[in-house]
Amino acid sequence: DGNQAGTVVKIMGSSGSARLESMTITNGVGENTYFGGDDYAGGIFIDKGGTVLNDLYLYSNNSNGYAGGIYVNVSSGFTLSNSIIKDNIAAGDGGGIYVINSTDINIINNLFYGNGGSNGGGAVSIQGTTADINNCTITNNQDNGLFLGIGSTVTMRETALYNNLFYQIKYRQNNGTADLDIEYSAIEDGQDSIYINGYGTLTWGSGNIDVEPMFVDSANGNYNLLASSQLINAGHPDSTDSDGTVADIGAYPYLNSYSGPTWYVQTDGSDTDGTGASDDPFSSIQSAINFATTTGDSVTVAAGTYVENINFRGRNIKVAGEDRETTIIDGNQNGSVVLFENGEDSTAFLTGFTIANGMA
Repeated sequence: DGNQAGTVVKIMGSSGSARLESMTITNGVGENTYFGGDDYAGGIFIDKGGTVLNDLYLYSNNSNGYAGGIYVNVSSGFTLSNSIIKDNIAAGDGGGIYVINSTDINIINNLFYGNGGSNGGGAVSIQGTTADINNCTITNNQDNGLFLGIGSTVTMRETALYNNLFYQIKYRQNNGTADLDIEYSAIEDGQDSIYINGYGTLTWGSGNIDVEPMFVDSANGNYNLLASSQLINAGHPDSTDSDGTVADIGAYPYLNSYSGPTWYVQTDGSDTDGTGASDDPFSSIQSAINFATTTGDSVTVAAGTYVENINFRGRNIKVAGEDRETTIIDGNQNGSVVLFENGEDSTAFLTGFTIANGMA
């Protein structure tokens, strides 16, 4: 607890490396309004290359300039991983983290939410830097989710940006351009939520999606995925989670001990911790489809009414209701009830349902 007496942690020096992990960092204040000095950040100030921050909970730090949470300016090498960056505020940009004039920056498996800035980047600001952002969730921040500029080159993979104020991603409108390469990520409103305006390039790669992320309880800070989230098994085909399945998008994968090939759904199942096994069914059809990734898998749905809109997601699988008179998919007037739009073939099969209440 920094007791509002300046930057909480300073990691400085030109030799060696440093590691900070498994701590809570809070109540720091960065005093400098402009660049200079070593009390620039609210939470953590870093100018030592090779620094690793892991398993941190960084919250309620503030800066009178940039970098409410973390300030990084290193010649080479910095990693932020497996951390929660929450409710940090900067008078400038980079409420969560501000990185400038740095190379070999890795931001991996982190959750950024509730951070704010008044000059462009509520959660993450990358300036004059080469960085990789992988498997992060950046959501509900009080400014743009990611702010890029001053000759930065950033690669993003398996990252979710959703419900950030203004734009999900914005390029700085002065001081040079930025280059961003995105693949297998979930970006709310897709490319329409990325503001470039001639100040850089965007490479929109394979596997990017625009879907509701389906967090467990974002209102109370639980950004784990429900089993019904289409971020599940949506990562790069060569990337895997610890359960051996295709990587999920975002910081928190839905890990599953069951591997099919038959997946079970019933109205009193669970999308919070269900596995889809016969004795531990899901409560939604979409959940079973998300995990039925192998051609020839099948989904068995018990009688009942399922209020949802399902997407086969390119799966060539069989989805079978118990009986078409008693097994109902109700689209709740929220679009098409069932979508086949990702190259499914004639082996994708839907049977035994009443399809109701869709709207084109």
